[in-house]
Amino acid sequence: MQVFEKVLWCWSEPINSKNSQMMTERNIEEIVFNKTYNYVIDENIFPSCVKKISVYMHCYNTLNSIPASIEYLELMYDNWQSIPDITNLPSTIKQIRINGENLSNGKTLFLIRSIRKIPFGCEIFNCKDEKIF
Repeated sequence: MQVFEKVLWCWSEPINSKNSQMMTERNIEEIVFNKTYNYVIDENIFPSCVKKISVYMHCYNTLNSIPASIEYLELMYDNWQSIPDITNLPSTIKQIRINGENLSNGKTLFLIRSIRKIPFGCEIFNCKDEKIF
């Protein structure tokens, strides 16, 4: 999985033009959203310098509004009761990493089924960075 140096951790507020400008000025490459982040992302405001986002699976509003500038996606699972379908991934995604505590390959494959359309050529990795496909 691609490693980025300029990361914003535990981002919790909606992305607006002011904080988007701050991210662009700092050349932020990755955003890790916190567990409560469940906002729709406006692609017109989202900074194009961000290439990777990490988001919890239960944050369905965010998962179904990922901007086309994103190439790397980390899906974090902590709530096995709430696994919504991911229906709108951009074709620009090159890699998806599925992360969570005590994930076996069987559970990982079960979770992959929630992704309705995997972008062509996209590689999927488990939490141990082993390529699944």
